[in-house]
Amino acid sequence: MYLQRLLQINMATLAAMGTLLVGMGQRSAGLPLMMSVAAITSVWLTDVTGRFRLSRKVANVAALAALVLTARELLQFNSITQILGLVRLLIYVQIILLFQEKDLRTYRHLIILSLLQVIVAAIFMQGLWFGGLLIVYMLVGLSALTLLCLHREHELLRPAVEPPSPESHFTGGACSHGPMGVGRELFGRLAVTGAATLGLTLLLFCTVPRLGRTAWRGPNILTKHLVGFSDKVTLGELGQIIESPDEVMRIWLVDASTGRPYAAPSEIYLRGAILTQYQDGQWEPQKRPSDGPPVAFRPNEHAEVLQRIAIEPLDRRELFCVWPPIAIEPNDDLQLRGDRLVRVPNRRNERFEFQLGTTAFDNGVQTRLVPCKEAKPNLRTLLQTPELPRLTALAERWAIQSRIGDRDQMAMARYLEHQFRRPGLFQYSLKGPIRDESIDPIEDFVVNNRSGHCEYFATALALMLRSRGIPSRVVVGYKCDEFNNFDDFYNVRQWHAHSWVEAYLGPEYLPEQLAGQLPEQLPAADEADQWKSGGWLRLEPTPGAATGRADDASLTGQVNTAFHWLQSLWANYVMEMDRDRQYEAIYQPILDAIRRVIDALRDPDWWRGLLQRGLKTLDPTRWAIGQWVLGTLTLLVALPVSILLIRRICRVAWRLGHRLVGRAIVSGNTDRAEVAFYRRLEALLARRGLRRSTAQTQHEFAAHAGARIAQMADQPDLALLPLTVVEAFYHVRFGRLPLDNATAQAVEQALDELEKHTV
Repeated sequence: MYLQRLLQINMATLAAMGTLLVGMGQRSAGLPLMMSVAAITSVWLTDVTGRFRLSRKVANVAALAALVLTARELLQFNSITQILGLVRLLIYVQIILLFQEKDLRTYRHLIILSLLQVIVAAIFMQGLWFGGLLIVYMLVGLSALTLLCLHREHELLRPAVEPPSPESHFTGGACSHGPMGVGRELFGRLAVTGAATLGLTLLLFCTVPRLGRTAWRGPNILTKHLVGFSDKVTLGELGQIIESPDEVMRIWLVDASTGRPYAAPSEIYLRGAILTQYQDGQWEPQKRPSDGPPVAFRPNEHAEVLQRIAIEPLDRRELFCVWPPIAIEPNDDLQLRGDRLVRVPNRRNERFEFQLGTTAFDNGVQTRLVPCKEAKPNLRTLLQTPELPRLTALAERWAIQSRIGDRDQMAMARYLEHQFRRPGLFQYSLKGPIRDESIDPIEDFVVNNRSGHCEYFATALALMLRSRGIPSRVVVGYKCDEFNNFDDFYNVRQWHAHSWVEAYLGPEYLPEQLAGQLPEQLPAADEADQWKSGGWLRLEPTPGAATGRADDASLTGQVNTAFHWLQSLWANYVMEMDRDRQYEAIYQPILDAIRRVIDALRDPDWWRGLLQRGLKTLDPTRWAIGQWVLGTLTLLVALPVSILLIRRICRVAWRLGHRLVGRAIVSGNTDRAEVAFYRRLEALLARRGLRRSTAQTQHEFAAHAGARIAQMADQPDLALLPLTVVEAFYHVRFGRLPLDNATAQAVEQALDELEKHTV
């Protein structure tokens, strides 16, 4: 590939990648797709074939039109809207530049605009893929800058430089009149440079102290739509729509007494909305009066386990937590509306963190029975059952089979729950079958097509319990077992959305001894009156509802586990690396290790023990053998090292003496040599008005001046004369070595020839 063509492709790729990074932050594929099409088209139509090229005047008009299109967004008072308008303007200007004939100015503008896009993209909250693509972008950017530098040098030296020798490292073809090629060694060095850059960046990122206490988590630009949660559930609407891996929140469980992560090996249930009214295949919450301010949480109980939750920006106010929640600190942003935990409206569209306590765990397992906090639940609503003869008949048949009396409501609820989980009777499916529209969908589920999502199982069990006189309701929230061992938190995703049942047990139906009466753990009764209003029994009728994907033993599951681990590492130790986390993860371990070493070195007992352990391992025979082996190894190592060291000292001494004794041509030393022939060159060129600028190297100045003198004198051979003098100057000035007689004569002849044409 020729240099110019490779540079054009590289610049188009750089522009497309910058837009891709921005699109990832905005979660939009429109702009990256548009830029990718424009980049590919411009390379073919503008760079390769030259069939379509915008003139400078047309490009200016197009840029003005792009500014007009984005002016409305740029003039908004909302900073986020201004950022989005700036992104669009950058993309439009890049597309205009891509369809122009390329020169050095165009290439520079493309690089600057692409870099601005990456800066804007970094404002957004980015994930692991952004980090990986950012590394690729860095390598593409390094390649673009290197190729641009080579292209610039090639353009400057085109009229003056002869074709390179076959030993040239970077060029594989002629550079004087034809296109310039690029060798493999260049890309190898670019890879080494990229790896070194990554290493240095990682070192600086980890060690440079953070100035702010909180990490930048991106602006609140887009909120996530909860596709698996709603406070109104229609049977059949869920299913595959919740199969989204988008993260909803993270929850850390901490032991309140020790401050350590609380070990909860099983799944956890996070309550969201409570649904009590069912009609024609749809659940709705109980109607509550909306007037009056919500009641804020206040600390009032002792919490055994702390739950710290970080929830992403969502399109709903509902919050999710392990129930029952206990306030451990005042928080006016956290509110309780009846049986719903919500946040204030102005905190809905931002990442929200809160901390609560709970008493719902016993020996690492979330208890199934929790106290009822309401003074008296609305039993009429919890027992309301529509006319469902088929479902009621099935519940009656199961109740007869159970031989459980009506007074033991807990045992009856557990038995009906077990019936739905019996192998072969019902089947869990994300894609439900076609229902019989002539009957209620839940009757079709329990009689005809016993396959469906979790809301079918929860609905069937809740209505069966009501038909048996047991108050019940459906709970919508999240069931999660995806535990991140790296940072000790549960990662809750959209696909963890779940529905289950809570049955109300009045005080007269609770076990006499709460602890140890159920096959699974019950909470301990720390306060005598906490069960005076009864309790809520959680029931899980859904069979085989696999909410966890991380523990899959297949290759896909292992890849997903590794990816989630990397994603957690990126989120916690890159995107959220604030001052406290940096001290905890980096500074603190280093300081602790240094303290341990210092304490050990200052401890006489440590030295005494080290000496005793050394003496115990030695006897006279072993001591003699050890001395002989140690002496032999020392001789084998010290002899070649000594020879190399002496040789190095002699070489340095010879070079130092050579520099002190040697004399450069014309004036006798290197500094005077510079005055004698290089400054003479500058004086000769100054007669023609050619003076070196501060931004030019001596070699660049000589190439430019030689080309100008050759053009003015119409003698191409003159272009090489200044370069001959500069090469000798570099040899003397920076190499600190004298010139041989042949080179000195060539320099004198070059200066004499130039003097003839500069008079």
